Amino acid sequence: MREVRGMESGQERIELTVNVLWQIWKSRNRRQFEDKGMDPMTVVSKATREWREFQEAQGVDGDNSSHMNCGMEGMGGWKEPEGGWVKFNSDAAVQQKTERAGWGMIARDCLGNALGAWAVPNTCCSSAKQEEALALRAAMLMAKQQGWKRVVFESDCKHLIDSINRGDGDSEIATILLDIDSLKSNFYKCCFSFTRRMNNSVSHSLAKLALKMDDTAEWKVIFPAWLLELLQADCRGSCSISV
Repeated sequence: MREVRGMESGQERIELTVNVLWQIWKSRNRRQFEDKGMDPMTVVSKATREWREFQEAQGVDGDNSSHMNCGMEGMGGWKEPEGGWVKFNSDAAVQQKTERAGWGMIARDCLGNALGAWAVPNTCCSSAKQEEALALRAAMLMAKQQGWKRVVFESDCKHLIDSINRGDGDSEIATILLDIDSLKSNFYKCCFSFTRRMNNSVSHSLAKLALKMDDTAEWKVIFPAWLLELLQADCRGSCSISV
C-alpha cells in the first residue's frame, strides 16, 4: 500500500478514518449478504486510494492551475434538465507551468442521477478558451457514444456558449466551433446553456483531477464516494433528489 502523504491536520485524519470505516462496513456487507470476501489490506488500500482521489479533486496540495471563468459568480446550484433530457456539464483547467490541460465532464438525468463522469488529461495545452471549447466538443462525442438524443450541454464559459448560439465567428476556436456545429446532427434535440462557475463545480473538480492524470478516467454505474459527495453538494441548491 502506498504511503499516505503527510496528514498534518486532524481533519484529514478524520476524513481518511471515516472512509476506511465505510469500506470496512461495505466489505462486511458483501461477505454477509453476497458471500464475497475481501482481503483486509485491499479494503484499506481502496479506502486510501479514494481518499487521495478526493484530496486531489479538491486541490488540497496547492493548485497552480488557471481556470477560465467566462461568467459571473452566482448562487443557485446545479439545475436539473426537463424530463427525458440529459444535462452534460463540461469544464477545462489549464496549468501553464507544466503546459498541461484537463477536461472534466459529468452527465446527469432529470432527477439529478449521475449517468457518467469523465476526467480527461490533455498534454497538448492551448489557451484556456480553446480548452473550454475542446472539453465541450469532447462532451458531445461522449453523448453521441452513449446514444443520448436530447442533451443540454452546459459550460461556464459565456463567450463559448454565446459563440455557439449566435454563430459568431471566433478565429481562435473557429475549427472547433465547426466541429461542434457538425456534431449537432447526431442528436434529435440539443441546446447549449451558460451557467455560473459555482454551479459547474463537479466538472471543474474533474478537470483539476485530470491535470494530475496520464490516462482518461471514466465512471459509469458505480461512482467513488468522493464524486458522490461532490454531486450531492452541487445539487443542494436546487435538486430535491440526492444523487
